[in-house]
Amino acid sequence: MQMEELKDALSPGYDRDMSHLKGLSRLNVPIRAILEGYSNIEPDKVLAHVKDVRDRAFAVLQYPYPCVAKYMFLEPAISTLPCFNAIVDRVKEGQKLLDMGCAFGQELRQVGTKDVG
Repeated sequence: MQMEELKDALSPGYDRDMSHLKGLSRLNVPIRAILEGYSNIEPDKVLAHVKDVRDRAFAVLQYPYPCVAKYMFLEPAISTLPCFNAIVDRVKEGQKLLDMGCAFGQELRQVGTKDVG
């Protein structure tokens, strides 16, 4: 989070519910593949599921996390790392991958969609 975003989040006029961000009309292909293939969510229910998960998570947060409000958990980044294939290979060999606070486990799910045991 950038310093200005943090200042905005802590300001008295901050929209904690971020109601202006509640709309979501489409998903990118990688996250849709994860939700449909890995999580077995029916294609016509994916969008509603994502909105529901986001709203439920945002409702219980003590502090307003813009990354949840902005659906940033729908942008897994692990596959963009130069070492992604090496990570997948190591997991296939039985090594463990520890997820340290990347929201809803979307990074691990992306590894899981690469035919990892």
